[in-house]
Amino acid sequence: MKKIASFSFMLLLVWLVSSCDMETKFERKTAKNGLFSLEIADYLKEASELNKTASLQYSNEQKEVYIIVIDDSKKEIGDSYDLKSYFEFASGNIKGGIKDAKLSTPTTKDVNGMKLMVGEITGSFNDIGVYYILATVESKDNFYQVLTWTMEKNKDSFGKDMMKMVESIKEEKK
Repeated sequence: MKKIASFSFMLLLVWLVSSCDMETKFERKTAKNGLFSLEIADYLKEASELNKTASLQYSNEQKEVYIIVIDDSKKEIGDSYDLKSYFEFASGNIKGGIKDAKLSTPTTKDVNGMKLMVGEITGSFNDIGVYYILATVESKDNFYQVLTWTMEKNKDSFGKDMMKMVESIKEEKK
């Protein structure tokens, strides 16, 4: 009888541990060009085919979570953008590619000494609900587009991790 009780207790313990939400671990990853880094969720792996102009890209196709960062030198794009207009440019590109796009009211904050504007975009792509978090970031010399996305049905599961990655951007000293 003790063996059955002990075995039942062990099964219950295994079930409790496996059913708990495990906290995601993050690791700081530096872009190949060395300009910036992000805290990347441990379930994402480096990718190369998400966006040809991205200087950092990670994905997990099984979980359907993706993140890319595109950097633009202020010298190269000139004085035509500020943080708000750069956000409007980037969000317009995304909204143009999805059906019934809805953009939340963007918010601004300071992150690691840079100005960040972030918003959420929902809509559908090929009749599948999608959820994006877009941040544009302005530093002294660069603008960054940080874009992470998943299926809309996965927003509750991965949204917090996605926002943490976005808000972790940090310029690296050269």
